[in-house]
Amino acid sequence: MQTVKALYQYSCQSVSKLLFIALLVTFSTISSANTPLSVEDLMQSGALKVSISLKEQSQIVPRQQAILEIELISSHDFSNNMKIDFFNIDNAIVAKSFAKTGFKIEAIEGKEWYIQTKEVALYPLKEGEYNVASIAAEAFINVEGKVVSGKIQTPPYKFNITRPEKLEGIKHYIASSKLEVVREITKQPEQALTIGSAITIKREFHGDNLHGVMLLDLEPIQFDGAQIYEKPANKSDGYDVLDDISQAHLTSSVTLIFQQEGLFKLPAETVLWWDTTKKQLKTVTVPEMSFQVGESTDEIIANVPQKAESQKPTSTSIINWWLVIMISTALLFVLAIMKVIKNNKQIIAAHFNQSTHYKKLVNRYLYAIEHSEHQIALACLYQIADIKHNNNTALKALVKNDEEQATLQLLFTSAYYKKQVTDSISKQRAKALLQTIINKKFETHFFTPVKFDMKLN
Repeated sequence: MQTVKALYQYSCQSVSKLLFIALLVTFSTISSANTPLSVEDLMQSGALKVSISLKEQSQIVPRQQAILEIELISSHDFSNNMKIDFFNIDNAIVAKSFAKTGFKIEAIEGKEWYIQTKEVALYPLKEGEYNVASIAAEAFINVEGKVVSGKIQTPPYKFNITRPEKLEGIKHYIASSKLEVVREITKQPEQALTIGSAITIKREFHGDNLHGVMLLDLEPIQFDGAQIYEKPANKSDGYDVLDDISQAHLTSSVTLIFQQEGLFKLPAETVLWWDTTKKQLKTVTVPEMSFQVGESTDEIIANVPQKAESQKPTSTSIINWWLVIMISTALLFVLAIMKVIKNNKQIIAAHFNQSTHYKKLVNRYLYAIEHSEHQIALACLYQIADIKHNNNTALKALVKNDEEQATLQLLFTSAYYKKQVTDSISKQRAKALLQTIINKKFETHFFTPVKFDMKLN
């Protein structure tokens, strides 16, 4: 009995241990099943990746905008845009990011991946190697209807900035894709300037792909003979959503109150600009401004456009000389024409009368043909050809074409032997005959040439 009782107690203890172990395993399984995934788990499994790189650009010079691009790649969709913690880089200015988070879907090795990108603008201040430490990025991943969020660290990154030869030894310049410099009077005075008159001048810089901190400080205006009230310069940053570019603005205003009469000149201002698009060093110059205070023929001279140095203005004296030469040439030409007309007055008058006479003869000839007055038509041909009347041989000598000869012979027959005529002369044939005779006369002495004498005196 004792043996049986001992076996019974041992079996009960074993079953209890087995039940305890089973409950412990079940509880552990349930607990692990309810534990949510983390971004670290997604990265370890390869479902989430992070990278950092400098956006592909041509040579970047000191003070020029460089774009650092952080990219998240996930096998699951994102529930929200990533967030980037602010970070610093030695010898560079890190601008606040205005750009929206980029998103796209790509198929990589037959698998669909969701990609988010965030761009941060940097402005390296000098040439050399730059080290970017790990940057914290917060990701929001949608895994089977649940949001998995957390911060992950980007790998360290390095890049180099070089200085081109064109910028060697130059410290103060603005590196931008577009730069505008303005200096103008905000309101033109309605009356002439006198002692006590005030003028407010606006000064403005505008640059694309630029941060306001990178804009140069304005040189203070120094003006003898006037009180100067200058407002502090205001630098601001913006973002053009349509062109996807950052923009920088600098505005300032200066009020001048004139204390004495005279001509006041505000010198021109020059800014060195590195054109990041064309990789060229350029000079932007705002023109000199002049103000006349007190009595003067010019009440105010300001904002006068200045030509670039490469454009040489045309001298007024040169223009005047050219004008004199042109007028003199025109007068000589007119005098020459008048001399020719005077010397050939009788010839020109004769030509005019002769032309009018021949026009009447031609009209009379055509009228006679149309009304079958062939003797009158033949008489007109003699006068047009300047041949003695009834000199048939001389008239025939002017007509070489067989068709026109036949027309002329028919005209002779119609004029002197009407009863033998069986054909009529059409107006078209009569015109062809007339044209042949006129052309022949032009080859001989139809007009006497006008003589031109180059000697005006």
